[in-house]
Amino acid sequence: QKGQWLSGFFDYGSFSEIMQPWAQTVVVGRA
Repeated sequence: QKGQWLSGFFDYGSFSEIMQPWAQTVVVGRA
């Protein structure tokens, strides 16, 4: 259930910023 942990992950804006490169790929891949 990666969607759930992703939801929690993106809750941390700072972390999302640090991992922007892969975060964008994940969002596009799962969206």
